[in-house]
Amino acid sequence: YLYGENNKPHAMTSSTEQVASQSASYAIFSDSLAPGWTDASYGNTTNTYTTNAAQVYEGTTGIASDIGQFGGLNFQAPNGTTTNTYNTLHFALKASQANQQYEVYIDTVYGQPLTTPVSLANYGGQPTTSEWKVYNIPLADLGGINITLCDVVIHDSTDSDQPVVYVDDVKLKVSNSIAYTIWDE
Repeated sequence: YLYGENNKPHAMTSSTEQVASQSASYAIFSDSLAPGWTDASYGNTTNTYTTNAAQVYEGTTGIASDIGQFGGLNFQAPNGTTTNTYNTLHFALKASQANQQYEVYIDTVYGQPLTTPVSLANYGGQPTTSEWKVYNIPLADLGGINITLCDVVIHDSTDSDQPVVYVDDVKLKVSNSIAYTIWDE
């Protein structure tokens, strides 16, 4: 109850939840590699830029990555970048064929994942051919809270060559949500 004039109670009859969100981000790839980042892909992985609108999630350019057996698309920051103000790794993928399987890991030393690579199946499913799948993986799941990040790796989880996968909008981000309720009398 809310109390109004003369301290008389008024019943609340309905509510609506609203969420306000503030976000900040740090681009790793957005139409091109951000300054301080390089392509350190490995294992017969070939990356090309694409401007085909169907192969670009956001902006004008994406990556077409042909990840080879035991290979990975590796975004590398040789001088590192801090994750102190971020809590999420964000990126978008679109498969070129059905049943493509990928995992993700990050590291502070090239080739030494901070945790066991995480399967995209645990974060909304593997990429599909019908639409872009957007991933928001908590840095905590990757061992990446308050570190100097050197590598972000999307790699083959099947131990076989993968068909081309389209990659775009790779960034670190933070999103603080504030939930509140509006009560109607």
